[in-house]
This record gives sequence, structure tokens and C-alpha cells, in this order.
Amino acid sequence: MSKDISFGDINLNAYHSIGGFVNEQSIRYTRLLNRVMKFYDNIPSLNKMNKDKVKNIKKNDILLGAYEFLKYNWLDTIHRYSPVKEKNIAMIDGTDRYFGQAFDVLKTRPILEWLYSLNNEHGSLQLSFKKPEAILIKLFIRGKTCDDICRASYISNDFTHLFNSLDNLSKNLSDFDYWIEDDRGKTNWNAVKIYLMRTNKSIYGKYIAFELQLITPEMLIIKNQSTNHVNYERMRLARDANVLDLYNSLNINFDEMCSRLKLNDEMCDLMDIVLNLGNFVEMKGQFVSKDSYETHEISMKHNESSLLLDPLEEGSLIFGSYQKIPETKFQIINGKMICVGSCNHYLTKQRIKIEALTIKVTFIGNDITLQYSPSPDCGWVGKHQGQTVGFSKGHDIWIRNKIYNITDDNPQVYYNNNIPYLDKDKYIHEMIVIMCDGYTSYTIDGKEILNHISLQGAEIIEQDFFHLGFCCWSEKPVTTILNVEITNL
Repeated sequence: MSKDISFGDINLNAYHSIGGFVNEQSIRYTRLLNRVMKFYDNIPSLNKMNKDKVKNIKKNDILLGAYEFLKYNWLDTIHRYSPVKEKNIAMIDGTDRYFGQAFDVLKTRPILEWLYSLNNEHGSLQLSFKKPEAILIKLFIRGKTCDDICRASYISNDFTHLFNSLDNLSKNLSDFDYWIEDDRGKTNWNAVKIYLMRTNKSIYGKYIAFELQLITPEMLIIKNQSTNHVNYERMRLARDANVLDLYNSLNINFDEMCSRLKLNDEMCDLMDIVLNLGNFVEMKGQFVSKDSYETHEISMKHNESSLLLDPLEEGSLIFGSYQKIPETKFQIINGKMICVGSCNHYLTKQRIKIEALTIKVTFIGNDITLQYSPSPDCGWVGKHQGQTVGFSKGHDIWIRNKIYNITDDNPQVYYNNNIPYLDKDKYIHEMIVIMCDGYTSYTIDGKEILNHISLQGAEIIEQDFFHLGFCCWSEKPVTTILNVEITNL
């Protein structure tokens, strides 16, 4: 006989959320990637490529790119390609029209038709053109070349037909050239890529290439089902030294260019990230054991302190996900920690004495959730010990003991949805936590938000130490932790 459950039977112990299941799907597919790429690296038909065409080419020696567009002030006139009167919109529309016409002028139609012809019994083709916003970012922020404005993926388990067809195209089409990048054996996603171009006409002495990736059906599924592409898109927004050197060589101000590219809401957000964060280059944190998914740690520089019961590691606090198989991972952006994914907890490996102390956290974003736990796994297995203090949406605050496990004998300690806690005029925020005599107080952006919050019931006072942590319950990046400093009061 089935049991008719009541509202109270559906509780936070079982909480996953629809978004949580979507994220779990992404994680499972991401874990398949290693096995799938090992299979890909050893596909015999990939070795049928023309070895003479496998080259490590410096693209900006051949392809039209940032240098030419900057040198010849291309952005000053691009709006003229559009009939739109509003200049910001015309710059985006003009970019779209310019490259559409450029493909015709450069006589790339035969390459495009050849790509479409690859849809047959031997394999399938996906083809797309970059959006104009993405073109502008690639050229003027990333400082790259026109190598994938038209990008295609050829999907098959056997690439024999593809290489034979490419050989025929090369023999029968005049003023045509291509080269192959073979990155097999490298980590993560490294598909063989082919770059194709017409050479009968050039722009500023350079060419535009079409990119063709060779992938398997399993790789296609993983790419579509995981969310790695979200992280990859952030990673690609790279303001590195080479870009700044390029701007300096042409006596052009990079920050002024970022301001010029605030052409719509999406571009405004991206340019603010570049301007405020500087180099926005994402690197994965390192697994403690390369053979295990069970532990994921990152480090953050810190001064030696008598407050720490455990030594720093190479001058750094270690924040780790010590759950049994963490569902998601924090990311590092230029040494800065960012929360990504659903329901994950990162706490210090080092134990911190419960004394009169100050915790200063600088962060970017509207949300931040702190945790104090007697164990580095945040009580994930067994008792859900500790206290969670959450600030969300710019005005909601909640505090509860037992981390997240609300029961009749463990009600939520505090909740209020009408306390604005951020200075909206600031991009980088500063939180000061004062811990003294078993209580905490919170100041954000110089304004006292919470005062005299008891740590009783969190089961850390009895231990005389705690692990400091952060958590995230969202698929998108919600918080960037720029720095953590723990000092005596």
C-alpha cells in the first residue's frame, strides 16, 4: 500500500531541485570525457590525415586579426555597413554585414558547399557562424584572428571519407589551402582541427579561415549535455600580456576600447568584468589525487597566524571540497576563487582557533554564503554540524545551524528578506566578520548588517576551533572571492 505523503515529508534532507538534477546530468557527462577522449586519441582513421599538412602555425602570420583591425581603425567605420541610425546597434549590425560580404568577396562559397556536402552516410556536419558580438570580443578583447568565424564539427567514428574528400577538394579547387592541428593526447577536449581558406584575395594582406573540428558522436553528446562550455566561454575572455603589448605597440588604450565596446547589455556586463578584474583567465584548481574525483583543493595566499592550529601550505590557506564526491568545483580566476555549480561546500583544511578575531573577505557579486564547521567536510556524512550565514539577492539574509538540515528541533535561526546589505556603487565588496565570546557580527561595505549572532548550536564552540568555508547552490557563477584575511582582533 502506498503512503500519501504530506508537505512536511518533502524536506531539505531530500532537497535537490530541478536545477540540481540538470547539474548532476552535466557532472556525469563531464566525468565521461576522459574515457571518451582516450578512445578518440586512438581512432585509426585519424592517422589517415595528410601528414604534410599537420603544422604548428602562428595564426596571426597568415590570418586577418586584431592587429590589422586595430591598425586600420576598422571599428571607426564599421557602422557605415548598416542602415541602422543608432550607432551602437549599427556597429553590431555592421560587423555582421561586413563579414557576410567578406566571405563572398573572398570567394569562400566552394568551401562552404564542400562542408555541407559532408552530410552523408559517412558522417554528419554541424555548422555555425559567430555572432557579431563574439567577433568583436575575439578581435578587440582577446586579440585573436579570424580563424573560426565560420566553425563546423564533422561527426563520425571513421574519418576516412573526410580525408579523401578533403584531398579531392585540395586537388580540384584552385587558390585553396589548409592546415591541420593535431592536439591528440593533450588533456581535456582536444579535437583535431582543420583550417581552410581561399588565397586568391586577401584583406590587409591576410586571409580568413574556416575551422572544422573532427569529433565522435560521443564527444558531441558530452559537449551538449555537460556545462563545460559555460566555463570555457568565460575562460576565452582572456586579457593577457600579449593583448596589452599589441595595444601598446599601436599606441591604443585598452581600457578605452573596452568602454567603446559597451554596445548592448550583454557587452556591458562582459566589458565590466574585463575592466574590473583585469586578466580574466580561468584555470582549474588542482585535484589532490589525479586518480580521484573525491577531493578538490585550491589555495589562497595568507600570512602566518597564531590563530591557525594547522600550518599553512607554501604560504597558503587550503580550501577544499571534502565531501564524498563533490558535485561541483570552485574555479580559480587569476588566483581568485569563484563558486560554480549546485550545492557544494569548500572549507579550510586548516583549523582556526575560536578567539577574538577578524575575518575580512573581499568579493564580487550579490551573493555570498559563509560557513563555520567543526569538520572540513561540513558534516556531509553524518551530523550536519556548523552554522551557515547566507546573503543573497542583495537584500535576503538567513542564518541556520546544522548547515542546512532544518528539522522541528533545529529551526532556521534567522531570516529576513528586506535588509539591503550591499553598496550598489561598488563593484568589489568587503565583508568584515568579528568573532568574539561566541558571537559574530557582520559589516559589509562599511555598514553594520548583523550584530551579536550566537554560535551556540553550531557545535564549534565546544571544539574550540572551526573550519571557515564558502558554499554555492547555483549553476552560474554567483561569487568571486578575491581575498580572505584572518587576523587577531
